[in-house]
Amino acid sequence: MMHRPSRTRSTSPCFYANHVREQDNAVDAEEVHIEEECYSVLALQQPVARDFRMVAFVLRVNRDIERVADRVGSISKVVLKLNQLSVVPKFPTGLREIGLRVPAACHKLLRAVLDENIEVAREIVAEDKLIDALDKETFRELAAQLAGKSEAEVAAGLLLYRVSRELERVGDLMKNIAEDVVYLGTGEIVRHSKKK
Repeated sequence: MMHRPSRTRSTSPCFYANHVREQDNAVDAEEVHIEEECYSVLALQQPVARDFRMVAFVLRVNRDIERVADRVGSISKVVLKLNQLSVVPKFPTGLREIGLRVPAACHKLLRAVLDENIEVAREIVAEDKLIDALDKETFRELAAQLAGKSEAEVAAGLLLYRVSRELERVGDLMKNIAEDVVYLGTGEIVRHSKKK
């Protein structure tokens, strides 16, 4: 079971970054437990139709949520590395925006999953393009900002771009789960549908 950091302890970014890293093993163990439970249901109950779609949904989403935890763990490592540097470049506008939009998408998706809201899930799939665009904007901003800067400033800029990439990947995982909500509700597989 995961615990929130105590309010009486330090609230520095490094404290929270370390707390996130400590939770990774618990997330991994929970992922394995859920997967085993799903396989047990498949083997012992042999679900069909809607029940089968639900088990398939849980298996896919379970894996994607564990990957989100991995991405968050990577961001926490970046926080610790940035804390060791003497300089931190100005946060690009694109990174600030993606840093707001990705958590908002996570909350919106949670509500879509709980409500099995297919329309909201489709919105999340469509909104992933904006997150991709913000990641590219962050790269352009940092490339311009870091031209001719010191080695330490360039290193810090590269770390900031890594945060952007990790957030963009979380956005991709949210999109995957949203597509699975559509599958759960309709039986329609919408992945790669525009490529066909």
